[in-house]
Amino acid sequence: MHILGLGLHVIVAIFFAIHAVKTGRNTYWLFILFAFPLLCSIVYFFAEYMGDMRNNPAARKAYRAMEQVLDPDRELRDATREYEISPSVQNRMRLATAQLNKGNAAAARDHYRACVNGPLADDPDLLVGLARAEVETGEGEAALRSLEALIKARPDWHPDSVALLKARACALSRSQPETLAAFEAAAQLGSGLEAKARFIEWLVSVGQVDAARRIQADIDQSTKHWPGHARELNAPWLKLARQALAGADAAR
Repeated sequence: MHILGLGLHVIVAIFFAIHAVKTGRNTYWLFILFAFPLLCSIVYFFAEYMGDMRNNPAARKAYRAMEQVLDPDRELRDATREYEISPSVQNRMRLATAQLNKGNAAAARDHYRACVNGPLADDPDLLVGLARAEVETGEGEAALRSLEALIKARPDWHPDSVALLKARACALSRSQPETLAAFEAAAQLGSGLEAKARFIEWLVSVGQVDAARRIQADIDQSTKHWPGHARELNAPWLKLARQALAGADAAR
């Protein structure tokens, strides 16, 4: 493949050469990158560039995303191994989070509940993780109790996320008026597009399709000028809202 008459391996070597100059690497990198562009670009990537990626917050995020695509089970394997080596509360929480992120909500719930009885009982990450797992396993009242404990321990902890979890828990075990009020509160707190999408999903499930359409109209209005990366970031919630309304249309 050629770009402007240059081979792709040369373009890559130029990129790494610029990186070497900007970051003050030894000048011998410039010589070997252009003498052996393909081989030395690979060496430079692993020897120098990857280290910078790990030390830069934005690059670390991109690296983790790439790692998740290439090896989606790695975090669960690593967390399982670390817990087996040292079954500390912190390692158990890490394992619970990894299991929850992989869809193993029941296993995650059991680990979180075991941690609640330990020294980190008031840890907000623990309590919100437990509430998430309980919502995913359909235990609305248990999730509400976990959220009450979280609010008591840390009333200022991400109120938008807590409000959305509360609404989802109410949808499992409380009356329609209480759930409606909870979703309205979550949407008003600015919980992002997820809150509105889940609100639409719940409204459709209880037959309030017209109300769901009004929220969808608000979403369409607010997102019509979004750049591509914003749409990509929120794609799961845009899809959830559309699918819920499409299901309502199909049921008619």
